[in-house]
Amino acid sequence: MRAWFNSRPWARRTVRPDGAPVETAPVARADLDEAYQKGRRDGSRRRRGSPFLGFLGLLAIIAVGVLIYLAAQTGSFSGGGAVVDNNISNATQRIQAPVKQAADNAGAALENAGQKLKRTAGDQPANP
Repeated sequence: MRAWFNSRPWARRTVRPDGAPVETAPVARADLDEAYQKGRRDGSRRRRGSPFLGFLGLLAIIAVGVLIYLAAQTGSFSGGGAVVDNNISNATQRIQAPVKQAADNAGAALENAGQKLKRTAGDQPANP
């Protein structure tokens, strides 16, 4: 591709009123590079945006697509919403079950430790 650019003279052609082509002064390479850089700067200003917001937008589009799919599958948006609510409820119950079990075990262990302290304290004489 570079050979194509090198084989072309950097000149603009215009046409005379009689139809004969006329070559104008060649464009300097530095001017061409400067115009290219200016175009890149202008383009980057137009496309400035947050990648995080783009990601959030993508997630929102996916969520809406899933909701529309569920609505089509169940026959209504309320049915699709009920499916989503049911799935969220099941997921939270599965996540909370081990946490509740650990809290119950910790409470039972503390209660047993307190009972054991009461028994051992009852056997020893009080300090004067």
